[in-house]
Amino acid sequence: MIDIKKIINEQGDIYLFLLISVVPIILIMILTTVGVFSFYQAKSQMQNILDTSVTSALSDAMNDTYRQEYKGKISSDYVKEKIYNYLERNFNLNTDLTPKKNSVLTNPLVIEYLHIKESPPRVEIEVSSIRSITIWNGISISVPVPARTVVGNIRTDGK
Repeated sequence: MIDIKKIINEQGDIYLFLLISVVPIILIMILTTVGVFSFYQAKSQMQNILDTSVTSALSDAMNDTYRQEYKGKISSDYVKEKIYNYLERNFNLNTDLTPKKNSVLTNPLVIEYLHIKESPPRVEIEVSSIRSITIWNGISISVPVPARTVVGNIRTDGK
């Protein structure tokens, strides 16, 4: 059995004990916190870009002739094309949604779910991408970063 009083009374042994047991625990907690913060930062960035892209695509796709008649209607094919165009532009992706050199993402963007309702205009989309989060020098974890948004018609008819 370990005699704690003996360890404390001997000079220098308590510091060795603290160095071996307490310092690694503190380092692990700090590195875990940095990793979690990095994940939420990546998720927030993806969510903001996705919201901007889908909102802009839906706003562009609103047919002005239907708006003049106070009807909200969109073409689902046109909206899908616009969404892909905005995602490519805002995330800096190729046409197959793989990242270019200066892209926000490091891995391809995967569209997991896309539902477009023509009247009233509404788009639901879920995307994800794998993000490597570095915990220590050379040690990283690959984590899927999901983003989901639902956008309705934000342009008013003036009625």
